[in-house]
Amino acid sequence: MKIKSKSNIWFVVFVILFLVLIASIWTRGFGIKNLLSGGPKEEIAKKSIDFINKNLLSNGITASLSSISLNDSGLYRLKIKIQDQELEVYVSRDGNMIFPQGIKMTSQEATTQDQKPKEIPKTEVPDVKLFVMSFCPYGNQAEDAMMPVINLLKDKAKIELHYIVSKAGNKYQSLHGDQELQQDIREICVQKYQKDKLWDFIKEINSKATSQNVNAKWEGIAKNLGIDVNQIKQCQTDEGPTLLNQEIKLTDKYKISGSPTLLINETIFQGSRTSEAYKEAICSGFKVAPQECNKKLSGTTSNASSGGCE
Repeated sequence: MKIKSKSNIWFVVFVILFLVLIASIWTRGFGIKNLLSGGPKEEIAKKSIDFINKNLLSNGITASLSSISLNDSGLYRLKIKIQDQELEVYVSRDGNMIFPQGIKMTSQEATTQDQKPKEIPKTEVPDVKLFVMSFCPYGNQAEDAMMPVINLLKDKAKIELHYIVSKAGNKYQSLHGDQELQQDIREICVQKYQKDKLWDFIKEINSKATSQNVNAKWEGIAKNLGIDVNQIKQCQTDEGPTLLNQEIKLTDKYKISGSPTLLINETIFQGSRTSEAYKEAICSGFKVAPQECNKKLSGTTSNASSGGCE
């Protein structure tokens, strides 16, 4: 199986786990009852991973266990890794069923009320922050949607990329592994020192690299774009922790946890992830909208769903 871009592995994983759910429904557990007969959670975890690896994965791709816990609904929640991508699956306590996702049933009316879009405050120069993870497929799609907006409004609004990372003790972490963390830092450095190259860099990384090979590929991509690679390496070495701390402080301040999240004038945008929707939202944040806001960005629709990486 050849992974050509950042989002391909997530597509494969989604398809695999969707098929697990369908198979479980039609076969009353896909024979898993014989494998998972209850018992200690460590046994459930081992047999679940064995089942996934033997029945659902191929071409040398394997799953490994990160953690297992019993959630409030009485399901075992397994965090697993497939090619450095971490995701969750659920197993019923009796071992009869395996699920790709836990979906909490709440009142649709209440959910809709909680998510009413907030009006974006108006300023002279809108402050726009797009929070992503460099290898979150949903974040990559949001970046693609933002690129035409950058070309249109880069001289009118302050538009920045920011990154969702965490810290445990002295160790920094990013959801999709260490190579994503390093790429987060590199993109922050490009934005700081060679901002005019940032979005071209993002576009090339999105189409030509993955979280498994970016450490080997980024330098060639950067050189082809005229980016000063030595400056980025120096920034990565000397400023990496400081820059990551700044990102953590920012995400904590605005309680940002999901990629992508678009913040305009300190207000979270809730709407379609398309170039036109992004443009309209940013333009609504001007006290006096520039002429550029009259241009319609047609044909630049993102295929992103409402999903995200958290």
